Order: sequence, then C-alpha cells, then structure tokens
Amino acid sequence: MKISKTIAFIFTAAILTAVQFTGIHAQSSAEIVRLTAAISKSPENDLLYVERGMLYTWLEKFIGPNVPFADIGKTIDDNRENAKADAEKAMKINQFNYNAYRLRGIVFRSLRRSADSEKDFQQAAKLRSESKIVASIYKLDVSGGKTIYPPYTETVPVLNVIVRGDQKGLLDGFDTSSAAKEFAKRHKMSQVIMFNTDAKKYFLYEAFITENIYPNIQLAETPFSKAIKGKSKIPLTYEFLKIEPEYSVQPAPKDAELDPYPVKWKVADIIDAEGLTIFKNPKVPLLRGSKGLRLLFDSELGASNFAEALKIYQWLEKVNINGNDLDVVKTMRRTNLGKLYRASDKLRPFVEKEMSKWKYTEEEKTAIRGTKI
Repeated sequence: MKISKTIAFIFTAAILTAVQFTGIHAQSSAEIVRLTAAISKSPENDLLYVERGMLYTWLEKFIGPNVPFADIGKTIDDNRENAKADAEKAMKINQFNYNAYRLRGIVFRSLRRSADSEKDFQQAAKLRSESKIVASIYKLDVSGGKTIYPPYTETVPVLNVIVRGDQKGLLDGFDTSSAAKEFAKRHKMSQVIMFNTDAKKYFLYEAFITENIYPNIQLAETPFSKAIKGKSKIPLTYEFLKIEPEYSVQPAPKDAELDPYPVKWKVADIIDAEGLTIFKNPKVPLLRGSKGLRLLFDSELGASNFAEALKIYQWLEKVNINGNDLDVVKTMRRTNLGKLYRASDKLRPFVEKEMSKWKYTEEEKTAIRGTKI
C-alpha cells in the first residue's frame, strides 16, 4: 500500500511539473489529479483548464482542509497562481471562453485587485451573452431520481446542448416575442429567440442540438459554429423534450458574478417547429405517468402557455385513444377541460367543441364550466 501511494505521488508530481505548475504547496485532490492527466492527453481542451482552475479556488477560499498552519500563506498563494494560470491558458486556447475570464476575475477579487476583477467579469458577461450555446439538456433516470452524467466526466451533468445558428426571419428583428413565434410557427422552424437590449427587439436564429463534447463546445463559442460535427439525434420537439419526463431543457443558470452586468443579448425563448416553448420549469418534479403530466399541464396553464397546455391535452387524448371508456380517462378529460375553460377565454371555444364531441349532457357541461381548478 505504501509503495502504491509513493508511486502515485511521484506520478502526480511529475505531471504537475510537466505543465509548469508553481510551488510544492499547491493543494491537490483526486479530481485535480484526474483533470491533470486528462490535460496531458488533450492539452488544447480549454474546458479542462477552467474546470481544474475552479477546483484550485477551493470554493473561492483558495485553501482546502488539513493544511499545516505554517503552510497556509504559501498554499493560498500557490492555489491562486495555479487557478490564474489555468484561466490564462484557457484564454490563450479559446479567446471566447467566458468561464476563463470569470475564473480569473475570482482570483483577482481574492487579491483585492478590484479594477482587474471588474474588467474580467464584464468581459465574461459579454462573452456569455454572445455565446452560441443557449441551453443545456439534462437527461435523468426518472425511476431512480438521478441525473445521468456523460461517461467522460461526473462534474458536468449535461449530455447535450442547444446551439443557435444562422439568423432567420426579419433581419431588423420583431417588436414582440409573440410576433417572432408566429413567424417561426408559420415557417415550421425550430428557433432560438434572442432579445437585443439595445434595439429592444427580438431576433430569430436556427436552433439545433449537439452533443456536449470536445471540440463541439469550443466551436459553438466561436464564429465557426458551422464546423460542429455530429449533431445530436435528439429531436427538438415539445413532446420529446418536455412531455417526456427523462429530459429537461434549462437556460444558463443564474450567475451572481455575471448577472449584474448589462449585456446586449439575452435568450428569450427556444421553440419547436410548432412554436411551443421547450424550457421546462425546474420546480416541476420529473415524474412518469399521469401525475407528472398533470403537474406539467398545470405549470403550462399557470405560465399562460396555453398552446403548450393544449398540446398536452391532445397528447393525452392520443395515448388514451383505446381507453376512452375507462372511468379514469373520463375523469381526467373532464378535469382538464375544466382547467382549460377557467384558464382563459381564448380556450373556451376549444372546450365547447370538445364537450360537443364527447356528447356531454348540459348538466356535465355546466359542471365543467364551473369546475374549480
């Protein structure tokens, strides 16, 4: 056992020396060792440098556990230097990597270099707003309630991302998000809707899914996104990405470091070819069966996503086509029609048509119109 530990130590030290790390007091960990080995195999992968650099911040304290008192100062200095070196290496490889600037900004802030940290955070916010990657697709093991991680790393639970491509529609933009959606719907296009904070207008861009792998992610952050290979086979549809409980499409998470800075571009929505938004409310539990759909249905109505709610209703009608005589199907239909009726005046003609289709009595119609949600 001691021999194995000695060999592991020598191997780790050799790798750290090979990538020109400074100081012997810099703290390591199993993840840092893993990333260092990965970098030695893929030295042009800037994502690995940023990931390792963030580990060297030790949750922005720049020191981990079990450091001798006499070594604290040197360890903090070395961890800062290593994090900064990784950030700058990533910048050199990919000048569009906003996380590299964010990382260095964190280092500068810990050094009380306020002007430098502000400059880096502003640049990071700008690059993030201009990123071609507009959303992440998480895949979950619904039965076990666990996120399915990519095989190459357990620190980034994202299998696929949605990328915006060429601009579509009106070149000078649309006045409202609804107008942009209607245009995309008429042309049957899956689209990313971006809001320009300067022009106060909405712009449409081609939307496609790609695997979250190197070098796709690097290319997606550059003007050369057309070079991305191996687009995902996942269909960009409401049914697959939102009704199916295994998938969850989420925009970039809030970032306390970058969100305060004004930016030119913001992601307003991502829609499928029918004009339906595919962002999933993270507060809605990912559950199989009628309970999960019921929660999603209620969520869409609560967000005034009436077209999306109708899609769920129609999807349920389709899958239950052979069970129309079952009491549970009849009850679900009546309940959903009542919710649609109460949600908006715009939905009432549809509800009236459905009630006539199913030959409801006047008493049943009255109950649906007055059903409490």
